[in-house]
Amino acid sequence: MSFIDFITGPFDSRGDDADDGDDEQWRLTMDKFGLSTDFQDRIMHPTFTDIRLTQSCAYWCKDTVEMRYGALRSIQQSSLDRQRLLEDLRGHGYSSPSSSQQCQAVGHAPFIGPLISVAHSEKEQQPASTSQAPVSIFGHAPSINDIATNGIDGYTILFKSIDESRTQIFLDAQGCIQDIGVLLSSTPSDFSSDRALFYFTPDFETAHYYAGYAKIRGGENTNVLIICVAIPNEAIQSLTGDALQYLYWPNEDWKEYVWCNRARKTMPLELRRFRRATLLIGSTAKKTSQAWGQLAGSSSVTENYVLKINGEPAVQYVFDGSDQGQDFLMESIVPRPYMYQFTKSDYWFRDKGSTNLDQ
Repeated sequence: MSFIDFITGPFDSRGDDADDGDDEQWRLTMDKFGLSTDFQDRIMHPTFTDIRLTQSCAYWCKDTVEMRYGALRSIQQSSLDRQRLLEDLRGHGYSSPSSSQQCQAVGHAPFIGPLISVAHSEKEQQPASTSQAPVSIFGHAPSINDIATNGIDGYTILFKSIDESRTQIFLDAQGCIQDIGVLLSSTPSDFSSDRALFYFTPDFETAHYYAGYAKIRGGENTNVLIICVAIPNEAIQSLTGDALQYLYWPNEDWKEYVWCNRARKTMPLELRRFRRATLLIGSTAKKTSQAWGQLAGSSSVTENYVLKINGEPAVQYVFDGSDQGQDFLMESIVPRPYMYQFTKSDYWFRDKGSTNLDQ
């Protein structure tokens, strides 16, 4: 058993958990887990209540511990990389580089734009191929806001937030996607009870919202990224029949499909066609899986079970996570994504609710 599995093991026990909107019960549950007041305050940040209530207390506690542990491992690895760099330079008679040069050399300088990833494994530290990396279509975009506002002609732009420690094998040394599997979701989710899927949003503000919650929970040492990918419109348009489907609130099919998935109920035959979709575009749900499971049926689903951003239902692009679905993504997606690092300047929620946290 790994160390991280050992320290997160208690969160996997469903005996102590909270899945509803009772804040006091969430606090009591985290007290039982032995978590500090600061840790609890970050999870309970009032600005992110809608996101928090999409998963259980144990889920967010485990996710937060994993993020913080990943950040510490990254810091440790960066220190080792800097030490190796200094020793190598000294061995060749060079003077010690400045701290900024060291950071750039090990790939941890702040970045905004198409990222050239510097991985840490011995294999990936071998000299990169001399072949030229694919040109990024994002290369001339002045900012992530420009991409989000104006888009790129001929492409569908999608976003996803994730903490950096979970992306170590996502890109190769040229900044191209090599393992998209790291973006797979956990189950149950809105559109699947038992299969991992790829969830993206076409709305930058939605990704920004999720990134904010990850950053507030992870703390200063956790780097949070917003991954921006582009898919040619013609690739999406090439999907025919059940391969491309739409499912929006308040359609009755949306209510029943999400209810069956989140509550792990038997899916009616007439709705199983959605499971055959390579791409399913639809509304995003909120509330925990337990809350969905406590409903008498899909007829009890109300607007309170729909995630809204600026008063409008959030939309998600959900890709099949099977080998076939991953093949479609890897063949269609532009190889080099735009990687945006969430920084302190992104704390747009400072003036909302209680924000007496050291960010």
